[in-house]
Amino acid sequence: MNQATKNQERIFLKFPDRDAASKFAAEIFCTAYRKFEKLLFGTATGQTPVKIYEHFIEMMNTIVGSENDLIFRQLDNYISPDSSEDNLPFYSYQTELKNSVWKVPHLDAHVPHEWVSPDAEVGRYITIIEATNKWASYFIQLLGIGDKDGHIAFNMPGDAFDSTVHVVDLNQETIEANANKFFGGDTTKVPKQAITSGIGDILKANAIIMAGFGKAKADIMHRSFFGEVTTDVPASALQTHDGVLFVILDEDSASTIVEKEGESVFTNPEDLDIWESL
Repeated sequence: MNQATKNQERIFLKFPDRDAASKFAAEIFCTAYRKFEKLLFGTATGQTPVKIYEHFIEMMNTIVGSENDLIFRQLDNYISPDSSEDNLPFYSYQTELKNSVWKVPHLDAHVPHEWVSPDAEVGRYITIIEATNKWASYFIQLLGIGDKDGHIAFNMPGDAFDSTVHVVDLNQETIEANANKFFGGDTTKVPKQAITSGIGDILKANAIIMAGFGKAKADIMHRSFFGEVTTDVPASALQTHDGVLFVILDEDSASTIVEKEGESVFTNPEDLDIWESL
């Protein structure tokens, strides 16, 4: 059941593997950088974007002579009460991004601070979002998705679709995922709260890239884009997005959509003019 808004262009793309899919996603971002004078790139963290950033950095190093400006704006970050600006924990998303995508020459970059009062940081980051949205001539947001509940950024089931920056208590799935990523499976060491851009902030993007790879993403991808629009599945909010939406999958993550909706849902990447789609 297609519940997309009338003004939305949804483009489903399926690739043989994660690397090919990631390279195409990077091409979208680089095309946007070439096309728009002031590009706001909404960054995401986690395992999904790693290859995308690797290809993006490689491609950006080949773009010579562009006078266009670029701002990175991160979706979210942990709240780490014992940290400071000069002493960030190794699991900090600010550290993660500075070691990857922020190596690209850019005008500025923003990330929620984890070492200040959460309430004060919510106010500061709302101001950052308003200012960077106003500055940008085009805003493109990268997203990953929670395997089981379809969370986007740290927006969890039940969060309103018009939500803005807020503090969230991390659910058990997210705590376990980060324990496995950073702490050898020890959930007691994982931060229990985070600060996140809201779903309403995400939906203001001109273009959204939803990327997801692996069999674990297959069912939630189908529920998010062909199921009911409900706060029980935060990513289903993207069906209401008034803009262009690229859904970039590999063979495994696309499998449920293929089974239930058919191959005709997918656009052949070779037939897609990225410049014209943006």
